[in-house]
Amino acid sequence: MMELFRTELEAQLALEQRLLDEVLPALRERARSVDLRDALDHHILETEEHVANLKRVAALTTGGGDAETEDIAALAEILRTEHVEIGAYQFLVHTALALGLDVNMEQDAHALEQAEHTLAKVLAERVENYEAGAPITPTL
Repeated sequence: MMELFRTELEAQLALEQRLLDEVLPALRERARSVDLRDALDHHILETEEHVANLKRVAALTTGGGDAETEDIAALAEILRTEHVEIGAYQFLVHTALALGLDVNMEQDAHALEQAEHTLAKVLAERVENYEAGAPITPTL
């Protein structure tokens, strides 16, 4: 489990570092609105904190790993995918409303949020069971 945790932590750290070094500064340069630039400045500060926190956690993760992590890895990927879908639906809902379109996509976005909550709960239960010595078995 620790090996998977380290792998996911390193991936998240690399993502946050890229956001900080490349993506957010480029978006800020393209932004024309003062409000949007201010929001991006705030996001850059938050991302700096995320990077620092991830680096602190990475420093704590030394020791052995384990072999039974496939289900947990799959659940982590599902959570990531659902999160991207939720973000896309939120953008579509807000944009549709701003354009005055008569669409009802909020139910879809809500369903994705519920799926994310359920998957997070399953992941937490799997981790607890694993730590208690129970084998990890697929249930999805």
